[in-house]
Amino acid sequence: MDDITLFIRCFVNLFAIVNPLGAFPVFVATTSGLSSTVRFRVGTVCAGTVVFVLVIALLIGQFILNFFGISISSFRTAGGIFICLLSLSMLKGSMTEARKEGQATAALEEEGAIGQAIVPLAIPILAGPGAISSVIVYSSQITHFHQWFVIGGAILLFGSILWLMFCSAGWLQKILGPLGINISTRVMGLIMMSLGVEIMSTGLKGIFPILGG
Repeated sequence: MDDITLFIRCFVNLFAIVNPLGAFPVFVATTSGLSSTVRFRVGTVCAGTVVFVLVIALLIGQFILNFFGISISSFRTAGGIFICLLSLSMLKGSMTEARKEGQATAALEEEGAIGQAIVPLAIPILAGPGAISSVIVYSSQITHFHQWFVIGGAILLFGSILWLMFCSAGWLQKILGPLGINISTRVMGLIMMSLGVEIMSTGLKGIFPILGG
């Protein structure tokens, strides 16, 4: 596989698996009511965390899983359960209710938003089992040293697109308004619940092949 093909396949595969467009409303709900400056910081932290996790997966992901005796299937199952638990809070609207009360200071709001941007938005919604396992698979196909930089470049490009999307969250928030954000948060909660079940079922089939028929 030549370098250009490797770069394109890795980038397209990441974009298809992660589906950042689907996670975009989650970011809008997480940063709802925050200033554009704080939203910029939160988006930068989130995109940076995704790139950091995927680069770590590229370099030592398989080693870490092997060291702890964790299979990709078990990793998928755990990630699916976590996403299902998160989606419950989105369906209840509890992610945005705290800000509506107006009791937290600006510093606490920023800290809470950054915390939610790292977990669960960056990990495991964006840099989740699918993306990490995909990067690990591509790292196993490397035949020349410079191909580490080719895959790393695809990850950086993907992270840059994520960052640009997050920077435009304020524009989408103005269009949707509070009601639109509330509705989209619950709809995405239902979709994320389905995604979590799908990831979990894929992991369980890997652990128990008999479930796959």
